[in-house]
Amino acid sequence: MATVYEMTMFLCIGLLAVVVAVFVLAASLLGRAIDEARKEQSRIAEAEQEDVDEAIAKIRTQIGQTTASKEDLDRLRAGLSEYVKRSEKLRREAKRAASRYGLLTAKGSVLLPAMTFLFALVLAGAARWWVGLSYAPWGGQLLWATSLLLLCWGCVRVYRSLQVIEKLAISTDEAQDKRMGDALEAALRRREEAERPKLVLKFEGKQPPFKFTHDTEETIACGIFLGQGDVANGAEFWFAAPRAFAFPGMETFPADRWVPGAHSVCLRCSVPLKRGLTWVAELRIKAPTSVGKFEAHYRAFCEGFEGGIEKTEIEVV
Repeated sequence: MATVYEMTMFLCIGLLAVVVAVFVLAASLLGRAIDEARKEQSRIAEAEQEDVDEAIAKIRTQIGQTTASKEDLDRLRAGLSEYVKRSEKLRREAKRAASRYGLLTAKGSVLLPAMTFLFALVLAGAARWWVGLSYAPWGGQLLWATSLLLLCWGCVRVYRSLQVIEKLAISTDEAQDKRMGDALEAALRRREEAERPKLVLKFEGKQPPFKFTHDTEETIACGIFLGQGDVANGAEFWFAAPRAFAFPGMETFPADRWVPGAHSVCLRCSVPLKRGLTWVAELRIKAPTSVGKFEAHYRAFCEGFEGGIEKTEIEVV
């Protein structure tokens, strides 16, 4: 038996080394374990609240329908009993969720298993020492049996910690893959947005708000250039004014959604607009005979870009 006792002692020493390795793994995943436990507890709390609301609604309905007969009371008791069982089940799940990450703390993964293996080592050593005694030989066997029980309990503790580590490692890898995918998708979106052309408008000469003389023709010049991107294909400049204004020699389009009772004209750039170049869109406007202040709107378009509607004022004197 002395050899068996010594083998048990060596096994305890080896398991103490395993405890240290398990703690190294557990420490790297403890934050993830706490986060998972919080999410699980939050999910259980929401499920319990939904269960409470549903149970209350059912009980109110049954109370409203009851006639105080024995069958009705039995039905109410059965409903309450079912709710209590579900509530107890959810509470047990919440406790298990909270205890899972406890297996990865210093106390759960190092202190308890290490102390267990140390006690088992001491008991196995005491059993080995007991062999030399001539009286009560069963005492050594009792000490060794107790050592084995402690050894088994410590192994179960380490195994449960490893199970939690395995589960968290798998979920962590999945979460990292998801985060990497989201980061790559966000980077691609940012790159696409950075390469998307963006037109900038800047009036040349006369600046808004404009001031025209009644019943005369005026020229508005707007410089359009790339504020972002390298090339803008199909650049367009749209200008809308009330129908009292005329655009000599240009085709007009209804623009009531811009300005009620307005029409618009479109100037198109015949070549792709490149970075560093400015396209000057010039349009002639004939002011009405009546004087006053009028609203006008303008905006720019190109492939992949839709400029916002800008508003200005035209005063006719």
